[in-house]
Amino acid sequence: MPHYKDQQNRLHFLDSTEHEYMLPAGCVPITDEEAAILSAPPQPTVQQRRDAVQAQIDALERTQIMPRITREALLLLAVQTGASMGLTEPEIYAVNIGYHKLKDFDNTIVALRAQKDSIA
Repeated sequence: MPHYKDQQNRLHFLDSTEHEYMLPAGCVPITDEEAAILSAPPQPTVQQRRDAVQAQIDALERTQIMPRITREALLLLAVQTGASMGLTEPEIYAVNIGYHKLKDFDNTIVALRAQKDSIA
């Protein structure tokens, strides 16, 4: 199937070259490889990819009603309280289900932030 592109790089194709007269003025024949490139969806920009990850973070924080400042303050409080009782962080994680769930949630956000920061 012959492929063509117009002056605005829009893709056109025909069943047969005998119908070329139907193409818009200025169309030129292109290879199948060029047609594949033109028909591929545009790749998101670096900023769009970073914004998508930030949107994931924002959605998670809204879902859990747990903005970063609140989450970090609660985690710190739990560690300090546990330390005053002679517990280490891994021990607090093992015995305090609230801390355990909050820490897991925070680790998810930390991983997403690292992913966002690594986008180049």
